[in-house]
Amino acid sequence: ETHIGIVAAGYGDGFFRSASSKAKVLINNRKVNVIGRVSMDSLAIDLNQVPNAKVGTPVKLFGDGLPVEDLADAAGTIPYEIFTSLNPRTVTLTED
Repeated sequence: ETHIGIVAAGYGDGFFRSASSKAKVLINNRKVNVIGRVSMDSLAIDLNQVPNAKVGTPVKLFGDGLPVEDLADAAGTIPYEIFTSLNPRTVTLTED
């Protein structure tokens, strides 16, 4: 049995389709696999290693603990292309 989470981010937000089934995201300080195809507005993740995840648990697409270079490698591109693909609807948080 696989527990799947749906993340409200997809290629419309700058998470490349070419990273489908290759990228990882960070949830509750654990790296988990993106599974299946990245769609325009969502992507699916494997939550088997994160049993305490629930609706509303923040998901980090890249950042501290998950370098943007990892996403770029999974997508077959460079970090700058990832950064320039982000749009205003992508929630970004910065830390000092």
